[in-house]
Parts: sequence; C-alpha cells; structure tokens
Amino acid sequence: MATRRWSRGLALVGLVSVSVAGCVLGFRGEALVEAEHDLGQTEELRIALPDTPLTVVACAADVPETCPPVLSYTGRWASVGGTRAEARDAAARPTLWFERDGGFATLRAEVPLEVDGEVDLWMDEIRLPDDRDLDLRTGLGDVDVRGTEASVVVDVGVGDVRIRGGEGGLGVRTGLGDVDVETAGHAELTTGDGDVVVVQTGSPRDLRVRTEDGRIEVTLASDADLDLEIRTTGRISVRTSSITTVTTDRLLRRIGNGSVHVVLDSPGGDVDVRER
Repeated sequence: MATRRWSRGLALVGLVSVSVAGCVLGFRGEALVEAEHDLGQTEELRIALPDTPLTVVACAADVPETCPPVLSYTGRWASVGGTRAEARDAAARPTLWFERDGGFATLRAEVPLEVDGEVDLWMDEIRLPDDRDLDLRTGLGDVDVRGTEASVVVDVGVGDVRIRGGEGGLGVRTGLGDVDVETAGHAELTTGDGDVVVVQTGSPRDLRVRTEDGRIEVTLASDADLDLEIRTTGRISVRTSSITTVTTDRLLRRIGNGSVHVVLDSPGGDVDVRER
C-alpha cells in the first residue's frame, strides 16, 4: 500500500513590491519547503516536478554514518499577488507529496487549480544514497546529477543535462539543451537541439547518441571489439588506436567481435570520437 507524506511549508514571507514605471504590479510571497523521507525499502525513486532546476547529489550508501537511507531536500514555492496576503496565501497552497509503494517511491507536486500558473517551484540541492535508481522529470530547468552509482533516467522539456555517475546505465532526453555525461555505464542520450559530450570512465559500454541539431563529442574507453556507426551531414573525425579517419555522411567500422555498439547520429553537426 502506498504511503503519503507531505513536505511542510515553513515561513511565508511577503516581499517587496514589483513595479514598472511607478505602477505596482504585485507583491511576492514565498513558502519554504524542507523535508526528509525514509528510503530504507526503496530501490527506485521518481522525482516528477513542475518547471524547476534539479540538482541531485548522491552520497556513499555503504557509509551509513554519513549517508543515511533518506531523501532530503529544501526549496520554495513563489508567487506574486495584488496584496501581501494574496501572494503569501497563493505560495502556501501547493505541496510536495512523497508516496511509496513497495520498492518504488515518487516525489511529486500537487498544485491546486486556482493557483495553477501563478506559482513557481525552486528546488535547492536534493540528496539521497548513491545506490537508488533515479528517474528525474521536469518541464523547464537544468538537471545536474552527481555521484549516483545506480541507473539514472532524465526527461526534461527544455534544459541542459549534466551527469557524473550512473554506472547502472543512463537514459537522457531533453527537447532543447546540451548533454554532458561522464559515466562507466551504458548510455542512451537524445536532445532535440544541443551538443552532446560523453566520456566513458570505465570499461567499454554500449552508447547511443542522437541530436537533431548539434555537435557530438565522444571519448571511448577503448575501441577493442567495437561496432561503430556514425551518421551526419557534418564532419566525422575519429582518432582511436585502430581507426584514424576524417570523412562525412556515414562511417561504419567493426573491430574484433564488435560486441560493444556505439551509434552516433547528428543530422546537422560534426562528430568527433577519441579514445581515452
């Protein structure tokens, strides 16, 4: 059975008025959010929030004295109203809900219809142990994930994505934004418009990258047993132990058993491949 907990709004503050050419547009109100949730039995966590930047920092789960099995975060809801009271009350209406069902947990927002479109969420740093699978979703906002050893999935409408970790595997989709990844895991990365930079930090792993309009830069762990496919109308440059070439359009190379699949697709940008 799912459990539901809400993160408490703390101080509600009426701030200075906003004005243009001497006309008062409204007053700003904020509701602070701070909470901790038990992740003791949780294997996978989904964080699905309205437009907001997301910064996730994972600690070492095998050191429980400094990394307890909890999800912790702070943030604030902000609103602008015609009076201080209206702004304060609107900011206090939304809540963040934590729900757990077996080994799966979700952190999500509930925004009442009467203040929908009138409030903004700003999350500060989110912390959790590094051995929980992570699924991050937001509409607008940069995403930064550091230290996660488990799998990481990111789905953002507009925003840059930066990941350091994700040894359990990465899946990234952003409609508009750059993707910057350093990982020892396999990865599938997609952006509608943006550059993609990937560094494989462990042993060779499968990699698929697509950007509709942007540059791709990949540093492979090794080109041994590599099945490489590159498609682009731009320039293709490959410099590894077994491949040295500069070309365009399409490149297919198979080395050894070809057990590691790397597919790079950029219809409108250059593709550069190097070996670590």
